[in-house]
Amino acid sequence: MKFYTGILIFFLSSLVICQPSVNSSATIKVKLIKSLKIEKVKGNLNFGEVILNGAGQNLLKNPADGIEFLILGHPEKEAVVSYQPALLYPDNQNTANTLLFLPAVFETGNNINFTTPQNVKNGTAVHLENDDGTGVTFIWVGGKINVKANQPEGDYKGIFTISVAY
Repeated sequence: MKFYTGILIFFLSSLVICQPSVNSSATIKVKLIKSLKIEKVKGNLNFGEVILNGAGQNLLKNPADGIEFLILGHPEKEAVVSYQPALLYPDNQNTANTLLFLPAVFETGNNINFTTPQNVKNGTAVHLENDDGTGVTFIWVGGKINVKANQPEGDYKGIFTISVAY
């Protein structure tokens, strides 16, 4: 009986050892793209000195006279542009007397001049046009500030932030 048990164990173990291996595979892919950045080319959002006259005033800054930004990234990709209105605070930091800057944002593709601008709403994508292997789009920012009739005089300052993401 021991002999048959030994042969049976040998036979079963050889089946386990002789079992063919099975494999499966998967394709691995990755597409590396250029990083995204935005840089100021020129301009400012300075509305200058305004004389208060006791009536409300709408101060306007044409985007062509505002700030020009350059978005650089991967050619033929879309970049989402995000921005918000900005509060301007008087030098005395009295939060009851703030002003609100309402941005007007436009893009001109890879044209460095403010020609055939297209409106860019917050959260929308712009196309990065291929310019010698780099994706390029110019962004222009102007806007308006509504000054109340009883707005206190002073120097008002705020920060406008614009960001881009794939």
